[in-house]
Amino acid sequence: MSVEERENLRFAYVKRKKDFSWSEKIKEKDVNILAGLELHKSVFSAVEQEMIVNHVYSLQEKGKMHGKDKNGNPPGILKKDTIDPIPGLFKTMIRRLVKLCV
Repeated sequence: MSVEERENLRFAYVKRKKDFSWSEKIKEKDVNILAGLELHKSVFSAVEQEMIVNHVYSLQEKGKMHGKDKNGNPPGILKKDTIDPIPGLFKTMIRRLVKLCV
């Protein structure tokens, strides 16, 4: 089975829930503060979820080791420095989410 066929099969199992509701008073009006919230289940398999979490933890650990950049600057927005590209795992996640219109 091709990658495309596997992805299409996966999309058949994705479940969406959009009808969340929780009202709170805002300026004397009841407002559903969860309007627009969506839950998407089965977008990533259990194995993929574990890979994602482990990758995020590894990036977090790398961040702890490098408190400052090579010029001694604290972490933050780097205006002129070259940064690492988006990891391949995240690119795969983004492509899948875009394909699902999430």
